[in-house]
Amino acid sequence: MAILIVPLYIMSQTAVQPTGSGSESDPYLIGTWENLYWMTQNQNESVLHYLQTADIDLTNTDPPIETWDNGAGWTPIGYFNSTSDRARFMGNYDGNGYSIYGMFINRESTNYAGLFGLASDGALITNLSVINSTVIGASYVGGVLGSSSNLATLSNCFSSGTIQGNEYVGGLLGFNNDVAYVFNSGSSCNISGLAYVGGLIGWDIHSTVMNSYSTGNVNGGTGVGGLIGMVNNSTITNSYCNGSVVGDTFIGGLVGNDPYLNSTITGSYWNVETSGQDSSAGGIGASTIEMTSISTYLVAGWDFEIETENGADNIWDMDLLGSINSGYPFLSWENGEDIILTNPDLGISEISQVIAEQRTDGSKLVDIHYNLSGASQYYQVTLEASLDGGTNYTAVSNVTGDVGFGVTPGSSKHILCIWFIPSPLWDLMGWCRHPFRMFCRARQPRHYVPLTVAAWCLQTRPERYAS
Repeated sequence: MAILIVPLYIMSQTAVQPTGSGSESDPYLIGTWENLYWMTQNQNESVLHYLQTADIDLTNTDPPIETWDNGAGWTPIGYFNSTSDRARFMGNYDGNGYSIYGMFINRESTNYAGLFGLASDGALITNLSVINSTVIGASYVGGVLGSSSNLATLSNCFSSGTIQGNEYVGGLLGFNNDVAYVFNSGSSCNISGLAYVGGLIGWDIHSTVMNSYSTGNVNGGTGVGGLIGMVNNSTITNSYCNGSVVGDTFIGGLVGNDPYLNSTITGSYWNVETSGQDSSAGGIGASTIEMTSISTYLVAGWDFEIETENGADNIWDMDLLGSINSGYPFLSWENGEDIILTNPDLGISEISQVIAEQRTDGSKLVDIHYNLSGASQYYQVTLEASLDGGTNYTAVSNVTGDVGFGVTPGSSKHILCIWFIPSPLWDLMGWCRHPFRMFCRARQPRHYVPLTVAAWCLQTRPERYAS
């Protein structure tokens, strides 16, 4: 009987050292998957610098990434087995606006799973997207990073794909601990776990999350939140989530649990309709219409590209037609341009019949009456005054009535300028002699359209002036 012997060839991936020295001025240049894999094979706790120079596709590796390490796939960068067996990532990885596609991790009994497993001691991971990943780990599991601590920072990062673990499981980051930071980042990953499971972060403790979001679905046991599963002494600012949230205990639309009630959560929202949750351990529940209306966020102080009243950093953007991110806010760095577009269907607004009248009782109050017409559901009306005869104008903040966000079209609108308007507006006899003008901008769900100056009014020595 003849015996057929078939030789078995075992292929292994090859690490290629990137160019550069790893210094701040001469970073390692990561341009291929072989360069990236080299990082996993040369781990230490040195403060080194890396700069990605191209998109990296892990779906086209040779051999396939699913066969690496006996089927475990990608080896996370940064690990902790014991105090004597560890290599926390403590360097600076700048994705430079590029992406990594198709990461595969199948390590269900291994902690610290993600592109990076564990980052600490001032580590910085920034300007990086990790797209269409499959990550399976034990605890501390995330799309970009498993665990972050001690002044480590994730900034301008995004993740998509499927994340699965036991405890501390998040779409972007599993565990954010001990004064660590997440800024201007997002995730659309679908996440499942047993405990402390969040659309963005599993557990955030003594740390900060700002200007970040999650749109993925979250399914867990205890401590389950659309954005963060569990918080403790955390600060969460100007963030949101809109995925479904399913769990057994301590479930919340935005945050699952804040056991010590010691976290500060401001300007942050979850969708009560899509999440299936009408309560949260912090944050504000809102409808789909409200969460796809830019006004919801503007009144909370979010900094958008189209406005300057909330800042000039242009952190957020929004697609008025709803084709990008389904009409929800996204981070301006994700798109690279101002895409808040004019909607021609809104027509032109008009402010008319403006009458400014100073009261004669010595109170220095100025009443402004006007009519507002237009096709939008709501408008933003701004009153400005000039101290130099009409050359330069600044917003008048000490006003009440039909002014600011949410003004509806109609007649007999009224604005009251209260008496502590800056004294330069008044002459020695107590009369306001300086020009005022009014601006109107359309505001309705998914639309925010700057319009032309509709009218202006001038208060002169006679108490009354009509435009």
